[in-house]
Amino acid sequence: MLIGRGRNRPIIAFGYPTRAASGARNGMLAGSLALDQFDAALKRLLYAPGGAETILDGADNVIAGPRPVEGLQPAPKGYPLAIMRRRRTGVLAGIETDRGTRLLAFARVEGTSWLVVVDRDRDDVIGPLDDALWLEIGALALLAGVGVLLTLATARRLDRLDRRRDEALTEQRSIAVILQRSLLPDLPDPPGLTVHADYVPAHGAMSVGGDWYDVVEMGDGRVALSVGDVAGHGLAAAAVMGQLRSAVRSMALGCAAPVEALTQLDRFTSTLPGRPLATVVYAVLEPTGRLRYAAAGHPPPLLVRADGSTAFLQDGRSPLLGVEPVEPRPEGSVELAPGDTLIIYTDGLVERPGDTIDDGLAALARQAGGRARDLAQLTESLLATVSEPRRDDAAILCVRFEGQPSSVAS
Repeated sequence: MLIGRGRNRPIIAFGYPTRAASGARNGMLAGSLALDQFDAALKRLLYAPGGAETILDGADNVIAGPRPVEGLQPAPKGYPLAIMRRRRTGVLAGIETDRGTRLLAFARVEGTSWLVVVDRDRDDVIGPLDDALWLEIGALALLAGVGVLLTLATARRLDRLDRRRDEALTEQRSIAVILQRSLLPDLPDPPGLTVHADYVPAHGAMSVGGDWYDVVEMGDGRVALSVGDVAGHGLAAAAVMGQLRSAVRSMALGCAAPVEALTQLDRFTSTLPGRPLATVVYAVLEPTGRLRYAAAGHPPPLLVRADGSTAFLQDGRSPLLGVEPVEPRPEGSVELAPGDTLIIYTDGLVERPGDTIDDGLAALARQAGGRARDLAQLTESLLATVSEPRRDDAAILCVRFEGQPSSVAS
C-alpha cells in the first residue's frame, strides 16, 4: 500500500498478493484512487477505532464490513450510493446515517464493480492544518483501513484474479514508481548553482523504498542539501522517509547548521514508532563556495573538481540515525571553486553483488571524473551503472557551483 500526492491531490494505491488453499501465490489484487475532494477537515483525519470500512459489490450488497457478513446484506442506510458510484472516488462530509453524522471516503476498485467506503464519525475529525506531513499521515491512516478490508475481499474473489495476474504486477510496479517520485520534491534553481537529481527503484512489483533527496534555499543566500536512506522497503519505509524529509526541510528553513540538524534529526527519529534506522548527508553551501557538511552512517559525498579530479569527502562522519544518540556530531568543510560538482547519493548506487563497497566507490569516482558533462547526462550515466537486477533503490543529487552570484559578490 502506498500514499503520495500528484497535482496537490492525495493518491492511494494498493496491491495484495492472493493465494490458493494450498498456499501457493496465484494472483494480485490491485487498485488506486485519487481523493479529489479531500476537504480541509479530512487533512488531519486520524484513525478512529469507532470507524467502519465496507466493500460493496455491484448490487450494493456488503462483501466485507466491520462485522461478519451473513447472507445478502444491503448497504448501510443513508449511504448516497448513486452519488458515490457516479463520482467513482471522493469524500462526502456531513452524511446522516443510522450511526449519526458521518464522513465518507469512497472509491471504485478498478476493474471491478466493487465500491470501497471508509466511514468515520464526523466528531473524530480534527480541524484543518496546512502541513503536508499531517496530510500524508492522515491519508496513510485512511489507507490502512482500506487495506484490511481488501485483504478479506481477496480471499472471496480468487477466481476473478487469476487472469489478471501479470497485468496487475506490471501496473503495481508503475504505481510504485509514480508514487515514490511524487513523494520527492521539485528542485529549486538557486542563484550560482546548477542542480539535478533522480531516483530509480529496486526491482519488484511494489519495491518502493525510503531514499530521498532535497534542496532548500535558506533565505540568506545559503542552500541546504540533503540525501537520505531509510532502512527497508515498502509502505513503512516510505512513510518514515516522508517524515524525515519534512523534518530536514523544517530544520533547513530554520537555518540549522549541519551538526545541529543531524543532532535534532536523531532525536526526532528516536520518537518514531519502531525506532527506524536511517542514514543521511546534510550540507550547507554558502554563496562563496564554502561547503559545510555532516554525514550520519551515509556513503561519503563525491567532489568532482572542474579539472576532472575527484575526492570523497570523508570528514564529518558519525553513526547512522536511530542507534544511540551522538552528541556532538562532527562536521567537515571544503571550498568549492567555479565548475566543481558535488555528488551526494544513496548506497544503492555503489553496492554491487560480489564487490566490496570500496570497489563500488572506486567505480563511481572513475565514472564521474574526467571531462565536465551536463548534470542531467552525468546523473543518467551514473544511474546506468547500477547492476541488474537492482536489489536496492538509488537516489542521486548533483550540484555544480557556477560561482558566487553577482548580487552577493557586490
